[in-house]
Amino acid sequence: MPDTASKLLYGLSLTALALASAVLTWTLGDFATAARRDNEPGTEAPAVQEAERERLAKIGLAALDRFQETWNTRDTAVWSQSLHFPHVRPSAGNFGLAPTRADYMRNQSGVFERVLAAGWHRSQWNSRRVLHVSSDKMHIAGRYSRYRENGEIISSQQVTYVVTRQGEQWGIQARFGTGFLASGEQAADMSEAARTAVQTYFAALNSLDPERWADTLHFPQARLDSSGLDFRQTRADFLSGTAPGRQRTWPETRIDAMEVYQTGPSGANLNVRYSRLNADGEALSAYDAVFLATLRDGRWAVQAHSTYGP
Repeated sequence: MPDTASKLLYGLSLTALALASAVLTWTLGDFATAARRDNEPGTEAPAVQEAERERLAKIGLAALDRFQETWNTRDTAVWSQSLHFPHVRPSAGNFGLAPTRADYMRNQSGVFERVLAAGWHRSQWNSRRVLHVSSDKMHIAGRYSRYRENGEIISSQQVTYVVTRQGEQWGIQARFGTGFLASGEQAADMSEAARTAVQTYFAALNSLDPERWADTLHFPQARLDSSGLDFRQTRADFLSGTAPGRQRTWPETRIDAMEVYQTGPSGANLNVRYSRLNADGEALSAYDAVFLATLRDGRWAVQAHSTYGP
């Protein structure tokens, strides 16, 4: 009888040991899988993602501070060091493009003389809002005012800044200007017109008709995407470019969210999130973007946009 009991106890011990080993093996394997998953790009824990976003946002805001501080030096050569090139400045009024720093400095000849003649003493930020961040590009909405020496405000402007990293240096590569602030009923009208312009743009994009797509744009036209700056001086330049003839592998692009966050008398900046869909209407990918829609020649259309997609 003792022999039978010993054998039974021994057998139970082996079974328990096997179960424990299996549990341990499953636990370690699951932990290893989770560790690999957590180390993949874009799969960090929310707290880690937020910490990284805050770190990058501080870098972007510091680049804007450098831009404003160097502007206040009244020295074009110093100020240009805060910019990246090619540099583009689309707006509801003028449209500026400078392929190189030397080009930019030539184009800015006399700029400080003009603002000083208007009584300008310094410029300061009124507000800033970080819209989108990545490891090499950010969109930041800013509002600033120009002041006289006695503190009186001369004017206030709204601009969205595209901040990029070139090498180890962060700088301003594009400025989407909406001009002076719009308010009340005017702002509401501008917002609705700008929303319609962007919706029309995406509808034309989905039509696969290059001529219809070109009808939704103002020229000169600028797009900053994951490959850099694509600039088109005229409609003919656009139609002969790579975008209209691109063989897209997705049937449709859908607007997921759209916010008009800056409005002026003849322009507005919009925060847009869009998805590319497959034939079943399922999202293949999603991207954030800013669009500048402007009123020119009596017509609202897209003047420029900056995206995180290819």
